Amino acid sequence: MYWTLKDSASQVECAMFRSDNQRLRFRVADGERVVVIGEYRGSPVGREDFTADFAHVWRLAGGRLTELRQITDTCAWPQGAA
Repeated sequence: MYWTLKDSASQVECAMFRSDNQRLRFRVADGERVVVIGEYRGSPVGREDFTADFAHVWRLAGGRLTELRQITDTCAWPQGAA
């Protein structure tokens, strides 16, 4: 499953592998919060590759993302990218 989270200034491409999607035992209802844990990976031009852990808390309403809280390890990001 692929989707894009967008706001007026940016977008994040997302993916969930079929095997993970099939193991979900819930459906998200309006007003519910979902916690997403993962990692960012990047290859900045002229810099070393990096990974940085993150946690997102999403709130959904009307089939749309209405709130996103993002926590990430900014020390793992190349200087100027965080």
